[in-house]
Amino acid sequence: MQLPQLAELEQNAALAAGPRERRPEPSALSPLDAAMLSSTGTAKWGIKWLASSASYGVFRWRCRDTSADARREKMQSCNLLTFPHEGSFRLRSRAGTALVGPNEVGLFVRAVPYQTEHPCGCGDHGSGICLSDELLASLLEDWKVLGGRTGAFPYVALPVSPPGMAALARLLSDLREGSVAGSLELDERVTSLLSMLVAPPLASGTVGPRAQAAVVAACETLQRRYADPIRLADLAAEAGLTRFHFCRVFKATTGLSIDRYRARLRIQVAWTRLLDDPDQDLSALAHELGFSGHSYFGVLFRRYLGLAPSAMRRDVRRSRAAVASGAKPRA
Repeated sequence: MQLPQLAELEQNAALAAGPRERRPEPSALSPLDAAMLSSTGTAKWGIKWLASSASYGVFRWRCRDTSADARREKMQSCNLLTFPHEGSFRLRSRAGTALVGPNEVGLFVRAVPYQTEHPCGCGDHGSGICLSDELLASLLEDWKVLGGRTGAFPYVALPVSPPGMAALARLLSDLREGSVAGSLELDERVTSLLSMLVAPPLASGTVGPRAQAAVVAACETLQRRYADPIRLADLAAEAGLTRFHFCRVFKATTGLSIDRYRARLRIQVAWTRLLDDPDQDLSALAHELGFSGHSYFGVLFRRYLGLAPSAMRRDVRRSRAAVASGAKPRA
């Protein structure tokens, strides 16, 4: 699979004249901050390719756009699944509208117009997988969400399953530290990840548009204030619903309770920060993210990602030391 150039991932395909393509090699990866430039020359986007094969590519991305207004329509030059690690964005396409944060995967189909905006007023960063048309068709069949359509996601976003979140975290960490043994292991892990990635699609038509809008607004509040104390009564009042109705429609829309949605936001942020800086104090990190104590933070971290935060910190340190010494990191 020929992966798109950096600029092509956020360039309107209708404006791209003769798109250039290449297969990035490990020795020639785009630096994360080799950004797409806006018309004023300000860096807005950056990606780093981590791995590629004939049918997929795995990458990290960062967006510094903080505009709360919908931007012009764009198109992707390949099929994408994007996973915010921190921050969020609203995605609009013909498949619908959704707030995409650390609990969701955003779905982009090649050459299908879409718009993005940042209602929380912040940028975002995360990871993604670029899919060939053939792999997309196989994935949709595996998810059993074709619904009579072919070649396109019938949703704009879906909840990420806890096993999928844990598998993604382990894959990105191993790719970053160079501990994936070879192409067969990589192919098998990416295939397994895609098959377990999303929670079962939610039944359509069970939540009305007013309640859906209220849930989106509540998710935006949780994205902005994931570390703050928040009362259920306040969220329900902002939504204009009783707390009982609000709890029901929130879970029906996101697949998660309100508390679990917020907890997963916190754990995703914790994982990202430990990956970037394994030397930070775990108790201080737990307090900063709003947890009442270090032990509960550890329990939730292990529940969602499959290992304790101290174990992750130790593994990242060991892998970095091995890379620095020229030895092969232990898988």
